[in-house]
Amino acid sequence: MDLLTSLAFGPTARDNSGIFIRSMPQFLLRDGSRVTVESDPAAFDVCSYEKASGGAVHAVLSPQAEKAVLRSVDLDNLVGLTKTAPSLL
Repeated sequence: MDLLTSLAFGPTARDNSGIFIRSMPQFLLRDGSRVTVESDPAAFDVCSYEKASGGAVHAVLSPQAEKAVLRSVDLDNLVGLTKTAPSLL
């Protein structure tokens, strides 16, 4: 889910090497897995912290928040992307 989600969504920025980078919030789910979703963390019940590398992680605090984060994924766009680029599967 991380790979497809991060390919499908998010603003791009160019670093000094000319590679495009997608910067999106990373959410820590209750089972310990991480997902990257283009959704505003302020819209969910999360506790945010900064990793040693400087990136922010937003830990979901309830089952309802976890469901809301996962439901915020635009599946229509994701399915459309996989149909146009089946090599992503």
